[in-house]
Amino acid sequence: MRLVRISFATLAAMLLVPAPAFAQAEKPVADVSAADIADAARSATIANPSFDNWSALGGILSRGGNHAIALQAYLRAAALDPTSAQGQNAIAIEYFFLKDSVKELEYYAKALQLDPQFIDALTNRASTYFDQEKWSLAENDYRAVISIAPQRAVLYVSLADVLDKAGDKKAALTEYLRATKIDGKSGLAWRALGRFQLTQERYKPALNAYGNAINVNGEDDGAFAGRAAVYVGLSNNDAAKRDYEMAIKLKPDSASHRNVYGAFLHDIENYDEAIAQLDEAIKLDSGYGDAFYNRGLAHKESDHHSKALTDFNALLKIAPEDSYGYMQKADVYRRMEDHLLAVEYLDYALKLNPELGYAYKLRSLSRKEIGDATGASADETEAKKRGLTFE
Repeated sequence: MRLVRISFATLAAMLLVPAPAFAQAEKPVADVSAADIADAARSATIANPSFDNWSALGGILSRGGNHAIALQAYLRAAALDPTSAQGQNAIAIEYFFLKDSVKELEYYAKALQLDPQFIDALTNRASTYFDQEKWSLAENDYRAVISIAPQRAVLYVSLADVLDKAGDKKAALTEYLRATKIDGKSGLAWRALGRFQLTQERYKPALNAYGNAINVNGEDDGAFAGRAAVYVGLSNNDAAKRDYEMAIKLKPDSASHRNVYGAFLHDIENYDEAIAQLDEAIKLDSGYGDAFYNRGLAHKESDHHSKALTDFNALLKIAPEDSYGYMQKADVYRRMEDHLLAVEYLDYALKLNPELGYAYKLRSLSRKEIGDATGASADETEAKKRGLTFE
């Protein structure tokens, strides 16, 4: 049973194609100075309170992460020019950052009433519908954008992502392939195709797609990490190891690459190297629950019981309702022959996730050790119902 915290689907989500991005939203930067804001405010509110200057102020505030104030600036700009679709789109984006999806969608609609072919608003709204799992609405918006800009490969990738999530795998594959035909030099399109083929366990086409991504850009760390996952599926551990190491060499500050590589090293029972990679992942991201989980597994298999408990406790602090975390913590206590505590944590794991078959097996074993034959037998039955066997 594969228990490390990285499935093929998770690999795909981590590696391959970024979520559809907001066309006008810029990543906040932390170093916007008070002087910058003051200068923009003076320009907008004193020297010339125009649409452009209020919009400029909104942009500075938004990039600084001051979204509530940025919203007010954009609203003032829109009041000065209510016919600007771009102004309505900017307001919608601030509502996105403020997590008010109702208002966000309202202002995308206003932008599109002013300009039905406004690509930014259509793309942004499609992305929000994607996040809300409203697949048909997202599909409609992406198709509308494609009708306006049919040569943009990234749009076909986004459409394919929607179709994939909606369960139409055949249509999704068609759009992923179309993206690579429209722009054969798009590493993103090739990675997207590779990710899709990987999740379908079609390893040879996935290998070809990632190879093409690497041919386009030999420094594409995501493509190397994706190809490594394909080699794992093909049981070519040496090739997988080489590609994971190349991905890390290209992007040494990627906690996700190190976590995935650590999980792989755990799977091939190279626990010391796994722990070393997961140490680095946690240094890079101290809130990375999956890395704590995977390092806990490696410590557990290395009989570092105290360190394993520390890692599983760290995970549960980050994710208090992680049933797998409680199950693994229980297994450490079981290995330490503290079966009463093991049963207690397995009870909690199964309360959180009644379908956690391996937890039934572990609880059956611990119940036998404390003389609870009836409970052990009942748990063994539940475990076997879920496909587990007992030696």
